[in-house]
Amino acid sequence: MEPSDITAALGPELARDEELLWSGQPRQGVRLRATDIFMIPFSILWGGFAIFWTVAVTRSDGWVGLLGLPFLIIGLFGIFGRFYWDSATRRRTVYGVTSQRLIIIRRGRRLAMSSTNLDQLGSLELKERSHGRATILFGPITITPLGSQPGLSFSQRSQAQRPQFDSIEDGRRVFELIRDAASQRTE
Repeated sequence: MEPSDITAALGPELARDEELLWSGQPRQGVRLRATDIFMIPFSILWGGFAIFWTVAVTRSDGWVGLLGLPFLIIGLFGIFGRFYWDSATRRRTVYGVTSQRLIIIRRGRRLAMSSTNLDQLGSLELKERSHGRATILFGPITITPLGSQPGLSFSQRSQAQRPQFDSIEDGRRVFELIRDAASQRTE
């Protein structure tokens, strides 16, 4: 998404006296995560067995092989679909830091927006990665039921969730910008 599109997505959500200090998106494209060390072999085994079983049973018993289709679909999602889903979710996600709050917008069939006021920010955590990318976690930890967090694949289903700017460029600069803006709000 172009920077002007990101700003345009945030514009309608800003209050009249609110100034946009920074906007961005998570890293785009296919992204491997730590959980993939387990999930890739597991999904290949699951999907491979589902393909083998469905083909073998369909050849011998015809329609009975259709009973394996749900397992086949789950296996194919685990092998391929979860990467597409994660990438598509990140492509529709926009982050903003304003003079008053932090904003996360996820566009899709419905617009989902969450914001955290800077004067009620609570904890702020920076997790730096290579090439200046970082994840910034903020606000209180909330407990959500497994699988209820939009955009998370079944390999990332954590019960404890915190709002975050995931894998953003120049993360340390954004972290310091948030810290400075929050300290100005609390003065």
